[in-house]
Amino acid sequence: MSKYIESETEIQNQEALIKALDEMGYKREILRFGKNMHLEGYRGDKRSQTADIIIPRKHVRAAANDIGFKRQPNGTFKVIVSEFDRSCDGTFVERVSDLSAVHNVMMTAESEGWTCIRSKNKQGETVLEMERWT
Repeated sequence: MSKYIESETEIQNQEALIKALDEMGYKREILRFGKNMHLEGYRGDKRSQTADIIIPRKHVRAAANDIGFKRQPNGTFKVIVSEFDRSCDGTFVERVSDLSAVHNVMMTAESEGWTCIRSKNKQGETVLEMERWT
């Protein structure tokens, strides 16, 4: 039974998190939403860890555990992922955090009337170009 590891993030915007997960292949339709839902291990066993957003294990990979996101009192989300799943994809937490930040900036800018164009530069970094007519 893999031990769960909890990682703090700066993610606060739930919709930006959901958009980041969607971009990573975890569509909104497969996610489970609720309060204090128990995570499941790879055998379907209920774990003591709880989350508010869950990627069900069957959508992660074979023999995977659920991955959870739990809202913290300070408004950020904590990522809860097993040691096994983290070892299979050591960049998961970083990627979801980075993509959530990009989606948060784009959503905020668009809500304030900016047009956003997202691209990658030669180094593979995300570039956001924004313009607004005044």
